[in-house]
Amino acid sequence: MARNPVTIRISRLPAENEPEFVLVTYAVFQSPNLQEPIFSGQISMKVGSIEMDLSFLCSDLHEAAERKSYIIRASSDWHQEVMGVIDVYGGGISKAFQRFLKAKQSDIFSWKLKNSEVNFFLTTRTNSNVVFIPENELLPLAYYSERMNFEIGIAGEVVFTENGMIPSSRAVYFSPSDYRKKHFDSGKGIPSVFDVYGNGGNISTCIIVITEARPTDFYIDFKNTFGVIERIALYGVIEFTPEFTEKDDITAYDTVIEDFSRYPRRKEYVSKYTVEVGYKTRDERIFLLDMLASRECKFVANGRSYGAKVSASSPLLESTDGKPINVELTIELLDVENSFNPNDYEKVEFIPENALTDNFGNILTDNDGNILVSI
Repeated sequence: MARNPVTIRISRLPAENEPEFVLVTYAVFQSPNLQEPIFSGQISMKVGSIEMDLSFLCSDLHEAAERKSYIIRASSDWHQEVMGVIDVYGGGISKAFQRFLKAKQSDIFSWKLKNSEVNFFLTTRTNSNVVFIPENELLPLAYYSERMNFEIGIAGEVVFTENGMIPSSRAVYFSPSDYRKKHFDSGKGIPSVFDVYGNGGNISTCIIVITEARPTDFYIDFKNTFGVIERIALYGVIEFTPEFTEKDDITAYDTVIEDFSRYPRRKEYVSKYTVEVGYKTRDERIFLLDMLASRECKFVANGRSYGAKVSASSPLLESTDGKPINVELTIELLDVENSFNPNDYEKVEFIPENALTDNFGNILTDNDGNILVSI
């Protein structure tokens, strides 16, 4: 995977009458372009093998749910040209998980991503065979389709089949929301459980369970470790705290006093929000960790999306005494502002669920501007 070492090995076998050192020329091409190498070089080799890490060539895959193929050619005056192909997938896995897989003599593809007999979806919500997704966090589920063979059913009825016959260099998506709507439109109600069967429908792979959720207008969308967008809903009170930065004063000539005076510059500010996301299960806290590590987060407020950095002011993993932990997040928008417009208030306004409205849907407030709520 792109964020992990992408290692190739060039080996030189012994041959008669050749010198101790041989100059080997190599070139790396990105398929399907075999005319212009993206990287090339020469190396003096003895009999044996050398390894090279090509991960620096794959930085564009660090946050992408897709695959690229690289072709390596190597030759010398003493050897015919040899060629090898390596497929690199977007994202990465932790060093701890790499060690675990190596101890199992396995890899992430046979363990999960290309194994239709386990939870193969590109989600970091859980590795369990039961995937719980709150209804308001439900987005299409991504997977790599090549050589995959599975079925998805609702109450015993197969609604989706993947046979892995169509090549695709990008992750493809299954949308539970689309099939929930189709099921409802056909008069069968809104399904909450999707059964996934691997190996051509012969093995129960995993279960997708859509859970009820309280309404909210606030979310964090982020790219997970596999390069797929996932969503976390935010509840409770969201506090807006703009952080102002003073700039150096300017000095200008004052014609009234015929001397120089100092004048302040307009301040810049960064919008910051804090929110308590409540008590989370262990899987949910690990899911939050993946969000905090992401380089691409967006704060979604009232339908508008803003680039953001997210940090946590509380521990995310359980303590040894097993007590639940309340998690508080700090959200900092990426834009540095020096102006404020009235409609910007829409992105910081938090409207309670029981807010009172007039006949036209306008929020009712008291004389001090406080939102009126029903009791």
